[in-house]
Amino acid sequence: MTRLSAGELLRLPVRVGDITLGYPTDVILDAAARQIVGFDVVCRDGDRRFLPLQAATVGAQEITATSALTLLDRGNAEFYRRRGRSLNALRGGGVARDGQRVGDLRDLIVAANGMVEAIVLAGGETHGEVALEGHVFLGTDGATRRA
Repeated sequence: MTRLSAGELLRLPVRVGDITLGYPTDVILDAAARQIVGFDVVCRDGDRRFLPLQAATVGAQEITATSALTLLDRGNAEFYRRRGRSLNALRGGGVARDGQRVGDLRDLIVAANGMVEAIVLAGGETHGEVALEGHVFLGTDGATRRA
């Protein structure tokens, strides 16, 4: 994978070998929203688990987990969820660059290593992909958070 949108990542199956374990439903970012920490995954048994990015390889066709044991249950995943930021919660929220509102967050473009390279905007004066540079803030409830 060279770069994919977070939306594309959410359509990829999570597999170990030939076995599909489930599909991601959310991307969890670090507190600064600059890097993917992992994925919330709904597994085939219906349970939600967390797959840390460090325990996975993201490809163009699938997210490969090193082992089914690397998917953390809800209790063990709280560490990541409390310290991270949900992309689903950030989507639709305002984005400001250098103090000026530039639109609403629609998606993120990420590199193979999980680093966020660009923001995809909708609404406002700017539409489409915008490089992640300068002082960029993502907000979900009128408050702004630095990204």
